[in-house]
Amino acid sequence: FPSHDKLGKKDVYKLTFMDGRVVRATGDHIWQVYNHISYDDKVERVITTAEIEKHLLHNKHTKPLYTDLIDSENSPKLNLGIDFYAFGNLLCRYNYYNHNPGDDLYMRERCRKSLSSVKIEAVMTGYGLMFKRLEDRFIPDCFMAGSTSQRYDLLNGIMDVIGYVNDTGDVLADTVSKELAESLVKLVRSLGGMSYYVKGFSCLHDDVYNVNVILKNDKLVFATDRKNCDTSYNDTDLRLRIVNVELDGYEEVRCISIDHPSQLYVTDHYTVTHNSSLFNELTPLPSDRSDFGKSGYKELCVEFDRNEFTLITSYRDWE
Repeated sequence: FPSHDKLGKKDVYKLTFMDGRVVRATGDHIWQVYNHISYDDKVERVITTAEIEKHLLHNKHTKPLYTDLIDSENSPKLNLGIDFYAFGNLLCRYNYYNHNPGDDLYMRERCRKSLSSVKIEAVMTGYGLMFKRLEDRFIPDCFMAGSTSQRYDLLNGIMDVIGYVNDTGDVLADTVSKELAESLVKLVRSLGGMSYYVKGFSCLHDDVYNVNVILKNDKLVFATDRKNCDTSYNDTDLRLRIVNVELDGYEEVRCISIDHPSQLYVTDHYTVTHNSSLFNELTPLPSDRSDFGKSGYKELCVEFDRNEFTLITSYRDWE
């Protein structure tokens, strides 16, 4: 269970990661980081935001730092009145009742079977999508709460229509809806992947958004064999690179601690971080850690069931 403790006002930093996600944390918040993108390198460290900023100042390109990507949370399956694959497929069609030109047989048959007893107008009206143009399509929040398999189905349904693999092997999706691009980025990150979008150009639309999709196994991006045959990336040890740390304000902050053996938890934008520095404040640290120079001792008094307990932490030189 998480605990929250007020720490007063502190400097707050903004950490930016390689796929554009941003997390804000104090300078003494701690992170589990690695020196290499692959888990073949077993070296890991637990350091503060301030230490990361100092490291990147001198070693951003020569010695980059990485954090873990999440494992998708396998929530219970949801019944939202429509198959997740078919729903993702419908989102990307010009017309909900007709397939786009070029849709392959697998896609047509899978949607036909799953939509045979579905009243499309009622379902899409219920989600506020029935009369939306392609430019205004989006993924309703309730679909983001589905099980891992359902969210993969949703991703497959979308990517089978608008996704492709380019000449350099990147997996991309093009959409004219900025909101759908943002939803797709969030969906990929919820599955333990990396994703971002950039604004592109199309002769048919004023705006088009190119979404980059990176999963630990690209074979999970598409359901159709026709598109899957172009994918080749498979890295179960994929990690997320920290590209920048900068001061972002001075404000009231809270310490968050999670009761879990790894002391890791998921914060904003599906980013893995470590328990707050409160644990460092209550446990001894080597005196040679200049950023944690301490002396003397601390006492933590806890009262429980009319009994008082005192935890005494002392700091000394470590040989």
